[in-house]
Amino acid sequence: MQPESLERQTSVAYPDQTNQTTTPSHASPNDLRCEVSPQPRDRANSDATLTDEKGTVTEPIQRVKTIGWDGPDDSANPKNWSRSKKWVATIVVAMFTFISPVSSSMIAPALKQVGNDLHVPTGFRQSMLLSIFVLAYAVGPLFLGPLSEVFGRTKVLYLAYLFFLIFCLACGFAQTEGQFLAFRFISGLGGSAPLAIGPGVLADLWPAEERGKALGLYVAGPLLGPAIGPIAGGYIAEYTTWRWVFWSIAIYTALMQIAGLFALQETYAPVLLARKAAKIAKAAKAAGTDNNLSLQPTHTTLPLPQLVRRALKRPFYLLATQPIIQALTLYQLYLYGSYPFSNEMLPTHPHNLSRTQTNNSHRHNLPSK
Repeated sequence: MQPESLERQTSVAYPDQTNQTTTPSHASPNDLRCEVSPQPRDRANSDATLTDEKGTVTEPIQRVKTIGWDGPDDSANPKNWSRSKKWVATIVVAMFTFISPVSSSMIAPALKQVGNDLHVPTGFRQSMLLSIFVLAYAVGPLFLGPLSEVFGRTKVLYLAYLFFLIFCLACGFAQTEGQFLAFRFISGLGGSAPLAIGPGVLADLWPAEERGKALGLYVAGPLLGPAIGPIAGGYIAEYTTWRWVFWSIAIYTALMQIAGLFALQETYAPVLLARKAAKIAKAAKAAGTDNNLSLQPTHTTLPLPQLVRRALKRPFYLLATQPIIQALTLYQLYLYGSYPFSNEMLPTHPHNLSRTQTNNSHRHNLPSK
């Protein structure tokens, strides 16, 4: 049964009862409508049908139950979490978001070292060693954002961040140009997850009127990361090797992944309510009441492949039909397209200090002594 059909008034006909008319109550936007589908335990249940105005049988009856929060102050609703718990989750997401832009530019001061070790000539091919990470930013959010609305924020975020960790570590072990490019692109896909999912987590946690401070903390990562990355990367590459640039990122990412497992819980309301519906069904079965009933949230009544396919189509549809999104996309294309090349100029900028060490390459705006 399609969800729209649940909103109309339906005539319910049972063989041993008179016709009854039921009108489902309307749920709030935070509620999740669940279909309770009876598996026939006797003849009466198996013959329950929906009929139209002429008494013609249209489809089997499905009882409807609305699963929502237990009132406006339900502590299970992420918007009702304590402020300390919400701030901890916000800080974790902000720290997730911070390291990805750092990783995008951290290798810039040591780019020539990478090229020499991997036998990559200067020019376009050496530029790709740096910019291919940002190229993944254009691909990852198109898939990771929609998937977070199917499987939940934390599952997609943790899995993508695990990919980021593994392939950052692999970049440090790369022996050829092809290996480095492949590992860096896949790490960029994982690193784009906080950028795609982070704003959704903040919207789940904070009401619109309280979201300003949390959003300010969150956007500090993408703003400060590209500036801090070359500074840290320059010192690491000078005193160790360029490989430790990636290994240090992997260590930080592992620590944040562990912290996130304890400090960041699921925040997406439909997923939380779906878990609640499943818990109610399990409790009813354990108690021996309605043990032939299965609760299934409306947003998952479609087969999983079809549900995922529909979610993945949404970003492309919006990009193709919404002028404001197209304009913002072109603006972001310009920003992300130009900033890797400005970072690539750091080691050879004519206004560098007289010292030629890698760690000074980030201070190219200071006058020479």
